[in-house]
Amino acid sequence: MRILVLLVLFQSLFLSAFSGSEIPTEIEKVDLKLSNKELAITFLNLSSGEATLIQHGNGENVLINAGGPETQDELERLLKMYNVSLVKSIIITKEDQQYQSNLEWLTKRYPTSKVVIGEQFAIPAFLSKERIIKLKKDDSHPIVPLLKAKVVHEGLSSDGLQSYDLFFELGRHYLLYMSTGNINAEMSLLTNEELSKVNIIKIPNFAQNDGSSQEFIEHIDPQVAIIFTKKNLNPSPDVMERLKETWIDTYMTKQFGNITIKANQNEYEVITISIESSQEVK
Repeated sequence: MRILVLLVLFQSLFLSAFSGSEIPTEIEKVDLKLSNKELAITFLNLSSGEATLIQHGNGENVLINAGGPETQDELERLLKMYNVSLVKSIIITKEDQQYQSNLEWLTKRYPTSKVVIGEQFAIPAFLSKERIIKLKKDDSHPIVPLLKAKVVHEGLSSDGLQSYDLFFELGRHYLLYMSTGNINAEMSLLTNEELSKVNIIKIPNFAQNDGSSQEFIEHIDPQVAIIFTKKNLNPSPDVMERLKETWIDTYMTKQFGNITIKANQNEYEVITISIESSQEVK
């Protein structure tokens, strides 16, 4: 397996407004050059909250979560930058404003998209039941070609909010998308042998100390960890130390900007776009 970190290689990856060898200060479009046998999972750099864009080489797009409060303009710029004109579905993994603040706007912008929520989630008043897909534990859900997801846990996070956790499989790669910051939930997952195959984990609850226990991290033993940003909240030093001691490559959107996992069935690479560049998109 090959892991390649590409730090803002503009000339080969991005279509931007510059000439000659001048390094651009504004990125207008991102072209990840996906073939029909490739997909990209991009953890978007918002000032607060979670939003993850999944893109397949056939042009299909799926969003996981809808960002935090006052991030609509940021999310709109990023979707434009990644050339997103249609969204197949919007998956909401937690009943929290840090995960669903822009959901109503997104459903109006992409009126044909389905909204995927947990079995115990309340249906938003602005949505019809026909647009809703509800998932419960052990349900599988098709995302895009090559990528399938399974609900490995559903329940209450430590803050008392409903959430669920997804296990993604792409060939030889496995991504655990955690939203439940809860030690008890993690302990219940220790018996799941599938999770020992995880390559990449999205850390829950903005890396606070109510999740990501040492026992759980050692059980799944990932190569890469992703941490989103919540305004006015820093990751727990204890969680960061556990990730460091376990030799996990850790990427925070606040530090690295947009973080993309580009993959086919055999290999994946990590591509980052600097914060300054992504925030200057117009």
